[in-house]
Amino acid sequence: MVDQEIKNDVLGDLILGYPIRQVARRNDVGESSIWRWLKTDDEFKEALTAGIAPVVGLSALQLAQTSQEAVIYLREVLHNKGNSTALRMRAARTILNHTLRYMETADLAERLAALEEMGDEQEATRATDWRAGEIAKVANGANGVRDSNGVARPSRN
Repeated sequence: MVDQEIKNDVLGDLILGYPIRQVARRNDVGESSIWRWLKTDDEFKEALTAGIAPVVGLSALQLAQTSQEAVIYLREVLHNKGNSTALRMRAARTILNHTLRYMETADLAERLAALEEMGDEQEATRATDWRAGEIAKVANGANGVRDSNGVARPSRN
């Protein structure tokens, strides 16, 4: 049985981004044990996921900040008349390509959100129709009114 302290040390190293082979050596644990914990130990997996989330969030923030710097640099390269035409064209092409990719991604995200909303509305309509049908069955079942398929129908009283 592995000591919980060792598992915690392994988690810490994994969260810091060390490769599994290195984590195993650092903590004197077999690689297969770490892989097994990742596959079968729900508590271990949850702790790893919870530990990685802030690291990923910080990385995303740093990437966003750096991407702003990159855009500023590309604009400077583009507008600097001292740069070669080829260099300025590459900067322009890079800006256009990334702008188009961003616009496509934003459009897809918007379309996906609309589809999900339509799906939610359809789900709500189906649920409402089902509930109405169940109510009709109960109400008409008491009257014994059924169509040729045995489905309860409103009586014509």
